[in-house]
Amino acid sequence: MTGARQVRRALAVAISLALAMTAACTDDDGGDVSTDPEPGPTSTTAPAPALTFYEPATVLDSGAPGDVLETEPLELDPNLPGTGQRITFVSSTPAGDLVPVTGVLIAPSTPKPAGGYPVVVWAHGTTGVGDACAPSSAIPFTIPGGQEFLAAGYAIAAPDYEGLGQPDEIHPYLVGLAEGHNVLDAARAASTIGGGSVAVTWGWSQGGHAALFAASIADEYAPELDVRGAAVHAPVTDAALFLLQGTTDPEVFPFTAEAILAWSEVYEQTNLTDLVVVEDAERARLAQQACTGDIINALDRPLDEIFLEDPANTETWRAAAETNSVDARQVEVPVIVAHGDADPLVPEEGSESLVAALCAQEVPTTFLHDATWDHNGAYLYAYPQFVEWITARIEGDPAPSECT
Repeated sequence: MTGARQVRRALAVAISLALAMTAACTDDDGGDVSTDPEPGPTSTTAPAPALTFYEPATVLDSGAPGDVLETEPLELDPNLPGTGQRITFVSSTPAGDLVPVTGVLIAPSTPKPAGGYPVVVWAHGTTGVGDACAPSSAIPFTIPGGQEFLAAGYAIAAPDYEGLGQPDEIHPYLVGLAEGHNVLDAARAASTIGGGSVAVTWGWSQGGHAALFAASIADEYAPELDVRGAAVHAPVTDAALFLLQGTTDPEVFPFTAEAILAWSEVYEQTNLTDLVVVEDAERARLAQQACTGDIINALDRPLDEIFLEDPANTETWRAAAETNSVDARQVEVPVIVAHGDADPLVPEEGSESLVAALCAQEVPTTFLHDATWDHNGAYLYAYPQFVEWITARIEGDPAPSECT
């Protein structure tokens, strides 16, 4: 068996194990579902209103983004060669409020180099919005493919995202700035295990959305970090393109439901009952403490009986979708994207549009795509090239680009 085939086989096993461990909390990412690029829906109606982010119940009165508040030892999957800890660290909301976020830090077994370990920040895919869906709660903890980076002497930081693992707090699902802050603050927190300033963001599905947002705001939000690239598998880039599928497709509905629940809580202008029947909205509110697979199971009648109107016709929905779509004009670091035509969850056209927009901005971009890849395939089969690409960015090699 060749080395590349061994890597793919090991990764396939790791993905299967990760899916099995989180089956109660997710139906997609190994899983996650998310999607495409280009900023938001296009509409010729009146401009959507500006959105005001709410004040969470868990606002902290002290600390700075990246501060580690609590740590505890964490059992790792035997395939991960390093020392893990579950942490609670300080991050910030889009409005600037300081909030606690849980996550994982893993130090490699190799000696710390001068300048600290390079940090690979793993941004996970959709798991749900309930506290039990926080990836750091899975024992033993695993990241499919993370062993390659630890073996290379890189630290791993893996945030749960705001609200996951925090009682009485909503997870701002697909809220790009919240995710981006969490990713960058997890990289900052890695300094407590010897992490240095060099970092790469790496994510799958919703995590691809998070990794891209983090890369787009790094210079402004965390200028002390040297973020050298964003590596994303089957990313959510255009929020509307992905979520509007859920108005007719029961397989995507859980993610649309999660976005409706989250946006109606975290943006003061949104109103869930404008979009759905009140009774179904209340049922969905109960499901927000469940995980993605459980929301699918809670769907007991046709979608056209649940939605009162097309969300695309609602001003605040359009505003939220545009705000939380990736703007290629803000991305200044090299990017690698993998996506497949056979992805049933996140439309591949979103990645095509993102890549075209990045190339138009002269961002060094690599696009790996295959007609046979599904949502998992974009992770599994592209992974070896992602390892090479991330390693080269950390080592400071010039970034390749397929842009012409």
